[in-house]
Amino acid sequence: MIQFQPDISWIYAFLLSGLILCLLGFVGFKTWNSNLSANRKLLRISLNAVLSLFLIGLIFQPVWEVTKATEPTLVFPKEMKKDRIQFWKDSLGIQKAGRIDQLKPESNPVYLVGTDYSSEQLHQISDRQVQMIPENKVEEFEFLDWKGILRQGEIQKIQGSIQVGSPTEISIRLGEEILDQVTLEQGIKEFELTFAAKIEGRNELILSLNGVQKAKIRFFTQATQPKKYSLNFSFPDLETRLLSQYLRNQGELVSEEIQVSRDTRIQTSGNRKDTLEVLITEPSQVSGRTVKEAIAKGSQVIFIQTAEPEKSVQAINRALKTDFSILQTGSENRVLENGGEALPFRFESGFGKNLLLEESVAIQQIGNSQIGLSLLGPSFPIALAGDSLLYGRIWDEILGAMYPAEAQNWELNAPVFSGFPSGILLNQKDGEANSISLGSDTVFLSPSLINPQTSSGEFIASETGWISLGDSLEVFVYTQNELKNIFQNRMIHDFLKSGNQNNQRIDLITKEQKVPDWLWLAAILIVMTLVWLEPRWD
Repeated sequence: MIQFQPDISWIYAFLLSGLILCLLGFVGFKTWNSNLSANRKLLRISLNAVLSLFLIGLIFQPVWEVTKATEPTLVFPKEMKKDRIQFWKDSLGIQKAGRIDQLKPESNPVYLVGTDYSSEQLHQISDRQVQMIPENKVEEFEFLDWKGILRQGEIQKIQGSIQVGSPTEISIRLGEEILDQVTLEQGIKEFELTFAAKIEGRNELILSLNGVQKAKIRFFTQATQPKKYSLNFSFPDLETRLLSQYLRNQGELVSEEIQVSRDTRIQTSGNRKDTLEVLITEPSQVSGRTVKEAIAKGSQVIFIQTAEPEKSVQAINRALKTDFSILQTGSENRVLENGGEALPFRFESGFGKNLLLEESVAIQQIGNSQIGLSLLGPSFPIALAGDSLLYGRIWDEILGAMYPAEAQNWELNAPVFSGFPSGILLNQKDGEANSISLGSDTVFLSPSLINPQTSSGEFIASETGWISLGDSLEVFVYTQNELKNIFQNRMIHDFLKSGNQNNQRIDLITKEQKVPDWLWLAAILIVMTLVWLEPRWD
């Protein structure tokens, strides 16, 4: 069915068309009454009639619907080489390819190669079915994630993925001190770096590949009140003495209780009578008064120096309602990647469990308490060998994961980019927070329907660099060019997640078709030329 969509108002379109028809009638009348032959009269009238028809067509712009088959199309970034484009066309069996700004309505589905596209370009294909084709760049981070805000002593985890062409060492360092490092083999690899966040306030660390700086990792560390650790064991030994000394050197309050007999205890206390926060004990004490009191107060409990793993797991599960499960890995102790040792068992993963140190330590939340169980061997040989760094890493990771709950705790995933949505979460025991200032802006928080102590909000930072969050915290906001590859990947991920993949594949598409203006003008010029030449054919 043909419809008309004139570029001018209908009134003017009809007036102009009427004028053209009047002129055609006048020319026809003059020609018919002339002395020309019948053939010449017919030719002249026909040429003028065709010219009038084309002029009226240009005015009214006829439009009709056509049905076309859709065609899968490969979309590639501007700088992609021709041989790489041909590789993807052959691999996917696609004939059609072009840049994103060259797409036609019938191009669907769209196979998007790489991530070098702007948000405006992605918006152009929001109505298509889009499939992402990763085009990883060698030695460029594809993904990075870490905690933007954490508490002093808490474990920071930097997770990422990268493609490397040869064995590559990735390290995170503060100045010249290497906090953690990992070696990746050739290929697309995921990695995780962990360390305790000990510097209060702003932190700026260097993420390196084979010693060459690739990115700066920035986060903010909240100061915390000194924690109180209570060590409860049936006999004194070097393991507990060294651990107690290590905790005191970290500025923590430590009390020790040694059960030398059924009715006799040796107890040393810290200089404050704070409520117990973290109890470090052995599995044989699981049914004792100290453990029961700690659980009743909502304190954290970690069992170490496990001698008989299977019996210990059964006893702890029965007494504390946990569901730890272990598997035997052999007959000899396991040597961990960090050089430590563990019993020849490992924990099985499960819902609500946090596994550490190659599945040698498991932590589970029971009520208001976290219950931890360690299958690690003695750590004092590491300290006696002079490797205080490794000794600290082991205990920092365990105790950092057992961190006692505080009155207020913020969670923010980094990196945060300017002009891009980010989420923030607040866990608060008392009171409600409806909003918090972020630089010159305000972030509004909504309480969770499941947990009234949890509130969350979303914001788009308009500033860059360190900006204040509330009265005592700060957030670092990256520009979109500082970690460009990370930003592009995140933007593409959010675009696909936003509902684009719900678009159904369509094999046929109906669209409006009209005669291009240039074709109307070309036809009019040709006919006008013939009208001008016709009297001169004598």
